[in-house]
Amino acid sequence: MIQGTKTREGVCGVRRYRHRKIGCKKMIGGLTLWTVLGITLAAPAQDYWKQIGKLSSTRITVLAVNSSGHIFAGTQDDGLWRSTHRDGNWKQVGTDKLGSYISTFAINRNGDIFVGTSRGVFRSSDGGTSWIAANTGLPTINSIAIDSNDVIIVSTIDQGIFRSKTNGESWQYLGRIDLYAFKIVATLSGHFFLTTNCCLNVGNWMGSIHRSSDGGDTWQVVYRDPPSFTGSLIMDINSNAWGDVFAASLWNGIIRSTDNGDYWSVTNSSLVNVNCLAVNSRGYLFAGQQEGEILYSPDRGETWTRRGAGLMNNRIWSIAFDANDFAYAGDDSGRVFRSAQPTVIENSVDGRMAYFTLAQNHPNPFNLSTTISFSLPRAGFVTLKIYNLLGEEIATLTNEQCAAGEHRVQWQAQDLPSGVYVYRLRAQGFSQSRKLVLLR
Repeated sequence: MIQGTKTREGVCGVRRYRHRKIGCKKMIGGLTLWTVLGITLAAPAQDYWKQIGKLSSTRITVLAVNSSGHIFAGTQDDGLWRSTHRDGNWKQVGTDKLGSYISTFAINRNGDIFVGTSRGVFRSSDGGTSWIAANTGLPTINSIAIDSNDVIIVSTIDQGIFRSKTNGESWQYLGRIDLYAFKIVATLSGHFFLTTNCCLNVGNWMGSIHRSSDGGDTWQVVYRDPPSFTGSLIMDINSNAWGDVFAASLWNGIIRSTDNGDYWSVTNSSLVNVNCLAVNSRGYLFAGQQEGEILYSPDRGETWTRRGAGLMNNRIWSIAFDANDFAYAGDDSGRVFRSAQPTVIENSVDGRMAYFTLAQNHPNPFNLSTTISFSLPRAGFVTLKIYNLLGEEIATLTNEQCAAGEHRVQWQAQDLPSGVYVYRLRAQGFSQSRKLVLLR
């Protein structure tokens, strides 16, 4: 085995950042709080959620919060509603133009709001007060995604996908990726991911995920759900700031990719009947279920805790967060709820995330030397190893007790040929792998 040489910053065993004690229980104003992985969260209780509106007798299809803190709620049959503060006081907006069915919502860098409806796409540049048609004949919209360059892609029920590079002024037809183009998301890594819930060969219902790395010009299938007796549908897809992509498979659990869609794994096959996924500003993943429950994961889908008490048994179809990480949820009966407190309270002194992370090496590709960074929410034993594509161990970079915080390991790949290699971090039940490319 070739070990290579390494130098390190943030040596294991030396504490770099402080975190609060794990598992600490305390009472504040009669509310039981638990500290988990350095994050304080309210224990499941009947008053964890507060109802802030009953907008319709039908489904809350989409929720969103803009930079001004205004909350928008789209309904299945009663149009679009807006509240200018987090405790409710809702008013309908754009009723005459938008119609009754609101399916999706997106905001670009300038704060322009785009709404998908059965009448196509509409845009507002004044916080939702007035709306103009940006549809140019588009059919009923399923989902809207806007990337960091303000490229907009919309999916439709059965007529494919469309793109606009002109803020919705004109649209280009990109084709029929599959029979039923469902949810679409734009990631910070520059990719679009699209889920489809059927196939062009009608008769075999199967959820799949498609990826575009060129702004929608070309697409490839990167995941296909294993078919079951009744079929398998992918209900929602979302991503976080670290490039992880999550999808909710209705019957096959939560699936995740940590490398921009190249590889996928099931993080929790028992977490079924999930309708929607959302990510707060700290990367915590939230899932709304058909049973009226909301669950959250602080560790990228590895473990889940219920946070749905008070929502009763109505299906949860939408979740959103404001700038202060208060959560908003909409159910099947037209009700909107807000969490009683922020969904995350930062504890680390420098604002770093309090869970396991393994970053992409830099530079990548590299010639001789590259740096691998990882962070730990708590002290523990860590291994970081390099493998070739045959699964053979090439080098051990870390194999010891490490302090909580961020660590960087420099690897000098001596005497190794050019090619693709895999580095894997294991720590306290956490495991993650990424690829690196060596070019001589």
